[in-house]
Amino acid sequence: MSKEKLNEIYKLVKETGYVQSINMYREMDNDSTKEYNLILSLSTCPFYEGDTRIKLVFYNIQDFKLGDINNFYKVLFEITNVADRQLEDIMLMKLNTIWFLFGVQTLNIKVSSL
Repeated sequence: MSKEKLNEIYKLVKETGYVQSINMYREMDNDSTKEYNLILSLSTCPFYEGDTRIKLVFYNIQDFKLGDINNFYKVLFEITNVADRQLEDIMLMKLNTIWFLFGVQTLNIKVSSL
């Protein structure tokens, strides 16, 4: 993932940052039935018409850990590429909040506006 793409993701998360929804799913109609994907939707709080909302999709996640989701703190995170240390094209993504929200390893991250 390029530095420009990372900076774009960081900027969008900084503008939004409050968890609206977390959705984990897998495709059941193809050969990748063992691969789970995760969608994290973030928005501003309170949300007003015209405010930014984003959707982060993490593909082929591994080592998913869910922590305390009962807080209302803004999400800040760090993405670390560990491809040079182990498997090719694997990125380790850590979400850091005041309280632990979740951690995951992923092959690809896609960002879009809602």
